[in-house]
Amino acid sequence: MSGKTTLGRHLQDALESRGIYNVELLDGPDVRNNLEGDHGYSAKERSVVVFEIAKLALECNNRGNVAIVCTISHVKEVRIAVRARLDRFFEVYLKCPLDVCLSRDYLGNYQKAYEGDYENFVDVTEPYQVSEHPDLLLDTANNSVEECTDILLSNTLAFLESRHLSGTKSKLQQRLRRIEGQVRGVQEMLNDGRECRDIVQQLVAIRSAAHSTALALVDAYALDSLQEVDPSIAAVCSSTLRDVLDLTKKL
Repeated sequence: MSGKTTLGRHLQDALESRGIYNVELLDGPDVRNNLEGDHGYSAKERSVVVFEIAKLALECNNRGNVAIVCTISHVKEVRIAVRARLDRFFEVYLKCPLDVCLSRDYLGNYQKAYEGDYENFVDVTEPYQVSEHPDLLLDTANNSVEECTDILLSNTLAFLESRHLSGTKSKLQQRLRRIEGQVRGVQEMLNDGRECRDIVQQLVAIRSAAHSTALALVDAYALDSLQEVDPSIAAVCSSTLRDVLDLTKKL
């Protein structure tokens, strides 16, 4: 009732309209229905379902896709645990007062909860534990779906680009550490009086590794510069820019 599924679908549509199609929507009720076994709604069973959804999100990421998860995870410790399990995690808290949720409850679930039909119902039988610092807070009671979607989209695009840059930085650091090891190896070869031919071969390998690292750095710099101009343009053009950069490396 706070707007999770609605905003999730709008975000997916907005990303696809910008050419980002590697997106999967994991809606809590749909995922729950497809899980093996019988999962109830106690706090413990809810946590089990959340961890199962997190597992699906990780599998989605491993396929190179972006996972949009629309579900209730009302226990703070569970969200912290899920964040630790995923490589990248962006928590969006939808702020929506109980009276607004009640007005949107076309299925009458809140009324059934107040009448005691449900053993566990978030915001009725137990509270939602709000994070001190969610990555994004959306006031869905006072902002329209369109306004919330625009805010969510801009933050998502920035998050996706930061994920790329973070991964690139880590890879560059790994390459530089390998080059440092190669340089130390050449120093040891000199100290051991190894043949000139062997030393030169290692120096050529170091030059090649350094050149490859420099090209990767230029790649990251170009994408970063595009991000600074306009995140939405970066999301659309980054794939094409990478293709152009790959072609120039072959010249």
